[in-house]
Amino acid sequence: MRRESIISHKASAYKIIFYIVIVMVFSTVYVWERVAIDTLSMNTSKLKEKKASLTAYNEILKAEIEAKTKFESIDKIAREKLHLVFPGDNAVVLVLEGPPEKSVIKKSISFIKNTFKSIIQ
Repeated sequence: MRRESIISHKASAYKIIFYIVIVMVFSTVYVWERVAIDTLSMNTSKLKEKKASLTAYNEILKAEIEAKTKFESIDKIAREKLHLVFPGDNAVVLVLEGPPEKSVIKKSISFIKNTFKSIIQ
């Protein structure tokens, strides 16, 4: 009988140790999952902030594109940086067909001189 009580005490001690190990394993898994969830939550928060920042920056870039594609700004850049000008109302295009006669060339040159004088004045 004594032997049976010793065996039953050993068996109950093993059961207690087994239950303690099970509780420790479950506690470890629970804590591990909580840490993982907290890490993912922080990453999600950082990504949301980054998305908001990039969205704001995207809006700024859209506004810049809108401003730079307007005709007035293109005109300003063309005039100031590239030194381009629009052709005036008095633009002259000289088209000659065939071999010109001397009198036609003289008339064309005098016409061009008179046109430029009127533009300058």
